[in-house]
Amino acid sequence: MRQEPEDERREISYRFFLLSYFTIFVLMQLVAWGGYYLLDLDPFRLLFLFCGLLFTLAGIGVPRTLYLVVRNTGWFYSIRDPQIMRPLLLVLGAGLLLAALLLPNAELHSGTIHW
Repeated sequence: MRQEPEDERREISYRFFLLSYFTIFVLMQLVAWGGYYLLDLDPFRLLFLFCGLLFTLAGIGVPRTLYLVVRNTGWFYSIRDPQIMRPLLLVLGAGLLLAALLLPNAELHSGTIHW
């Protein structure tokens, strides 16, 4: 089994994780609702953009704590190898950004993509 570099094994505290996760959740809601009510933008598109940007930044590792928070969330927690995790985050981020920019509103809302 491959050894992770020392800075990849650095963990964050449970309190920091919860605070960061809650902050991201609140920001997502503010972006979606604010964009919808103030700018008349589609909230689904804004959520796709926000999550795509979040995953892309986490994949790049900027800021480092964002990568650690995302890595410790859900099924990402089971992926301990950063050589797998970072490209996966970049691909997911790029896919969400492309979907937000290219898909019509109906397909963003339905959850299915018709090619």
